[in-house]
Amino acid sequence: MTTDGMLQVAAQHYEMKLEQAKLLKGYSNQIYECGDKIFQFTAKQYKSSEEIGMELAWMNFLRSKGVNVAEVISSKRGKTFEELENGLLVCYRKINGKKISRSLWSAQHVQQLGKLTGQLHRWGKVFQASTSFSIKHWHEIPKAKIEADLPKDERKLPQLHEHLKHQFHAYPINTEAYGLIHYDIHHGNYLIAKEQKIVLFDFEMACQSWYAHEIGTVLYYALFLPMMQAKKEADKWFLKHFLKGYSKEHTIAPQELDKIPAYLLYRDLLVYAYISKVWSEENITEAQEVFREQIEQGILERRECLGL
Repeated sequence: MTTDGMLQVAAQHYEMKLEQAKLLKGYSNQIYECGDKIFQFTAKQYKSSEEIGMELAWMNFLRSKGVNVAEVISSKRGKTFEELENGLLVCYRKINGKKISRSLWSAQHVQQLGKLTGQLHRWGKVFQASTSFSIKHWHEIPKAKIEADLPKDERKLPQLHEHLKHQFHAYPINTEAYGLIHYDIHHGNYLIAKEQKIVLFDFEMACQSWYAHEIGTVLYYALFLPMMQAKKEADKWFLKHFLKGYSKEHTIAPQELDKIPAYLLYRDLLVYAYISKVWSEENITEAQEVFREQIEQGILERRECLGL
């Protein structure tokens, strides 16, 4: 479906002014801003109606419990999403907020981020126990299928990826340590709204995994922020304040946190595979090159630390 065609269909199902629509993102999803609404079109080969349905049902459930996540807007027919011939159409209320900045980044903010993550895990258990939706595990989601996108060279990254998956599959699974997670909490997927409240969006990678896997993912992306890179022992500082907020909503055993270094390395590989797939070597920017070098350095240091 062409862009104009998709927007025409969106206008049939939702209140919108076509002349206000502008493209925000156009890779795995086409995302448009249109007035006070955000429209997301996902191709069916990328995600099924069952997966989208679960994602939106969880978001609605979280909002009903007072958790600050994006609002799903129902279509004119009262549906949480519209199934089109070749894709799925979702509408969200645009969040009136701003991205995190150096002036807003503080111990208090990290504690709030921890509390929000704890809320997701606490209420995720309740949602999971009551829903009929099938929820994929961490290794089953589309963005986990990275084998073909990892560079094949002397670093043996595909083999490292396989080793980590095998290692994770040996970890115990129980409801205290494992359940429904967002799996992509970072400064690009939340905004700071009024009263400094964090509002989370983009539940595209929601799946089942260890809660410590989620915590490791939040830490992973936080370490890329300039204000964190300049901080001594940034990881310890972050986890200290994050867990202070997290513990107000959910508990996690100390031995689960010992697995975070392996989760960090695993996320390195996911990100590295993604950028290797979508960035053109001929058109790579200086900033992208710097980011890629950071990922490569992270892989090197973490695998040395883990003896891999």
